[in-house]
Amino acid sequence: MDRGVRKQNIVAVTASNTLAVTANGLWIMFIPLYLSSTGMSLTFIGIVFGIGALVMAACQFIGGNLADRYGRKKVMIFGRCISCCGIAAILLSVCQFPESFSGPMLISAGYFVLYAGSGIRGPATSMLLMESSPHRTKGRNYMVAERVLPSIPPALTVFLGSLYYESGQFDYLVGIGLIGFVAASIILAVGTVETIDDFNHDTSRQKISLIRPDAFISLLVLAFILDGVSSKGLSWYIPIYLEEQGTVFYGLLISISTLTIAFFGLLSGYIVDRYGGPSVLVPAWLLLSLVVFLFGMTTEGSQLLVLYCVWVSLDTVDTSVPPVLISNHYSSSQCATWMGWFSSVKCIVLFTGPILTGYMLTLGSSVPFYFKACANLAASLLILKLPDLSDNLSSKS
Repeated sequence: MDRGVRKQNIVAVTASNTLAVTANGLWIMFIPLYLSSTGMSLTFIGIVFGIGALVMAACQFIGGNLADRYGRKKVMIFGRCISCCGIAAILLSVCQFPESFSGPMLISAGYFVLYAGSGIRGPATSMLLMESSPHRTKGRNYMVAERVLPSIPPALTVFLGSLYYESGQFDYLVGIGLIGFVAASIILAVGTVETIDDFNHDTSRQKISLIRPDAFISLLVLAFILDGVSSKGLSWYIPIYLEEQGTVFYGLLISISTLTIAFFGLLSGYIVDRYGGPSVLVPAWLLLSLVVFLFGMTTEGSQLLVLYCVWVSLDTVDTSVPPVLISNHYSSSQCATWMGWFSSVKCIVLFTGPILTGYMLTLGSSVPFYFKACANLAASLLILKLPDLSDNLSSKS
């Protein structure tokens, strides 16, 4: 592929992701608070987020197969358009049914559609970035497009969103989010170039391999399930856990942490390219276990802020590992399918995370954080017990 086309793809995907995340950052962080304000119980909010993860899981599997059959670009655009429909449903609910019973139900449905689109788009986007990147810069380019640059604008927009949310203008925020997603879809349509030429692959071979995963993909799935279940469970609970600190504090926390993600995301991509994913994951996850455990033990604002920034910094390490390793391990006719398989299987289990968190809260407000600490510790020990496979993965990265 021509070097100019490679660069064009990376720039277009980065711009699209940055715009979408910026627009989303204005409102999506406050969905749990909004649902809670309508009278929805914490347990039911957890179920909504759990179902959303399950929908996303199924759609990632579908999206991976579609991307290998019909190309990366078409599937990316299709996924973005579906997400736009989900945001439109949420906007309709907030504007027309703010206090009725049907309002939270429509928001939940819109949330499911939003994440369905994200699931379909994900594998195609990951593989287009991998196929548009030189071997030695895959991790860095992926982090720049998916985490680093998209994390910078929300440092401001999330904080602004918290101010508008407190003033009762949630509908205005969701509207801007919809406009941003539409614009992001247009950027993908105009700015990206397809990275694979032949879409008529041997699908029978893919179907057989999908039900017989090798040790390589099995290791990735198992390790990332342990990390992902606990993370997904905390995603909806953190704003509620910090509610006593105030909405503005939460907005400030997210704003500072997004800048932290931007800096350490680029650094982690470089480290993964240089040393290999598994050898970097182990120390990062071990330290993450300690940080999350301490986060659950404190209620002091400044300590929470520092610990959360360290938390999200360590969490950037594992972001680029799966697509880099999968794109290096499998052929171009199968890598999107396997990326979708990995994401789908992981997310099928991840949907239990928010539900588990809802029930763990009956044992104490900090129990979900202790659970995540144990889960990441177990994931690290699992990789350490498989040194031969870890070495093999590192060599392929």
